[in-house]
Amino acid sequence: MKSISLFFGLLLTLSTQLFAGVNLEYSEERFHELIEANLSLRSEGIAFYHKHRDKFDKSGSLTGEDLKNIYDFSGRYMELRSQMFEYVELAKKEIGPRDELIIGTDVETRTGRNWHGKKLHYLNPKEEAGELKIRHLKMATIFGLVLFDNYLTLIAPYYSHDKIRYLLNRDFPGDKFQLDKLTESFFSYKQRKVLFQGLYLFERTQVLAKIEKYHVSSFERYMNKLVGASPIVDYLKSTGYLDLKGFTHLFKKLHDDLKYTTRGSAFQTSKLFGNAMGIFQSRSGKMKNFTEKQRNRISSKLKPLDVLFEKTPFRLTDRFIPGYYGHVAIWVGTEKELKELGLWNHPSIVPYHTMIRAGHQIVEALRPGVQLNTLEHFLDIDDFAAIRPKDLSREQVQDYLVRAFNQVGKGYDFNFDVETDRLIVCSEIAYVVYHHVKWPTDKMMGRYTISPDHVALEALPGGTFYPVVLYQGGVEVLDEELDEVFIQNITGPEGL
Repeated sequence: MKSISLFFGLLLTLSTQLFAGVNLEYSEERFHELIEANLSLRSEGIAFYHKHRDKFDKSGSLTGEDLKNIYDFSGRYMELRSQMFEYVELAKKEIGPRDELIIGTDVETRTGRNWHGKKLHYLNPKEEAGELKIRHLKMATIFGLVLFDNYLTLIAPYYSHDKIRYLLNRDFPGDKFQLDKLTESFFSYKQRKVLFQGLYLFERTQVLAKIEKYHVSSFERYMNKLVGASPIVDYLKSTGYLDLKGFTHLFKKLHDDLKYTTRGSAFQTSKLFGNAMGIFQSRSGKMKNFTEKQRNRISSKLKPLDVLFEKTPFRLTDRFIPGYYGHVAIWVGTEKELKELGLWNHPSIVPYHTMIRAGHQIVEALRPGVQLNTLEHFLDIDDFAAIRPKDLSREQVQDYLVRAFNQVGKGYDFNFDVETDRLIVCSEIAYVVYHHVKWPTDKMMGRYTISPDHVALEALPGGTFYPVVLYQGGVEVLDEELDEVFIQNITGPEGL
C-alpha cells in the first residue's frame, strides 16, 4: 500500500498539458464525488469512535464484531485514499515545493527561472491557461487539506489509544505500521511546506478577484469555501501561525497534545476536533426547531408518495448541486394510510412497522445510505416543498410505495448514475419509484444524472405532479401564492 507521503509528493504536480485532455466537467464531478465520499466515511468513523471508545483502553474489551468493523473501515479508508491518488496522478510532476508561484493579472502564464536557477511559475487567472492550471492546483491542495483534516478528526483519536494503535499498526491493510507512517507524514515539514504553497495560491487569487473584480466560477467559490471550512486552516488562522516557523511550533504542540491524550480529554471536545459534520454545516436550518404542532401541520397536508424537497444553503457540499433545491425524499404515510391501501402486512413493509409507528415516514438517500427517517429529522432545513402526482390508480400507489420501501438499506450512489438502482442518490428515489415518468436528466461522461430540480420540473404547469406544500425561509407560503412561488424557485436565477 502506498504511503501517504506519495500523495504529498504529488500534491502540487498537476500538469496542464495532461489535464487539457481530460473533460473538465468530469474532473469537477469526480472531485465532488470524492469529497462527498470522504465526508460520509469520516462521519462514520467518528460516530463509531464515540460509541465504542470506552473499549479502546486496556480495561475495555473489543468484540470480534468490533474488530471486524475497525479493520473493514480501515480498508475502505485506504481505498478512498487510493482513489484520491488516482485523481491526482492524472498529471505529471510540474510544480515542486521549492518552486515559486507568481500570481497576477499583469503576467503571462508561463514557466521560467530566476538568476539563482529557481523555477518560477507565472499564473494569470484571467488567462485560460492560467485559470485551468490554478484550478487543478487548487483541487490538489484541497485533497491535501482533506487528508490533514482526516488525521485530525478521524485518525488521531484512534491513534491516541495504545491498544488501538497497536492493533491498527499490526493489522492495518497493507504494510505494517501504516498508522505510524500516517502520523509521521502528518508532522512532515516538507509536506506542510507544500500545503502552505497551495494555501498561498488560494489566498492570492481571492485577493486578486476582489481587487480586479473578475468573474469567479461557482466551482471556484465552492473550493474556496472548502478551504475556509477546513479545521486545520481555521486553527492556523485563529492562532496566527501562518509562517513556517510558527507552523513548526504549532505542530510540535499538536504532537505533544496527541502524545499525552487520554480518554475524555479536551482533545475530543475541542472545537478543532469536534463533530465532522459541523465542518460542512455553518448553522442549523430555520425549520429545525419547529414545534410538534408545526410539524403536525405539515404532515397533515401530506399523502403517501408525495415527493419532498429541501433547500439548505448553510450546508457547504449542497452548494455544488445545480438548481434551487438540494435534496429529494418520498413520504410513505402513516400506519393508518398503509392499512387503508392494503399494504401494512406486505413483506416489504412489515420489517418497518415499529419505525413507522414511531414516526419514520420519509424514505431518503443520505451519504450513509437509504434510510427511513422522521419529519423532525428531515426539517434541519430552510425551505421545504412537497409535490403530488396526478391521476395515479390505487394499484400504482401500491406498487410505487412498495418500490419506495425496497430502496431502504441500499448504499449511496457517489457516481450519481440513474441507470443503475443498486446504489441510490437522493434524486434517484423519485426516478426509481416513479418509473413511468419520463424524467429530465443530464448526460455527463457517458452516464445520465438527475438533480432535485430535474424532479421539481415535473411539478410545473403541464407536468405530471403539482405542488401541495411550500415553506420559504421557514415560513409557510399561502395556498394562493404556492404555484407562483414554486415556479419562481425552479425557473428563477437559482433554479435550473
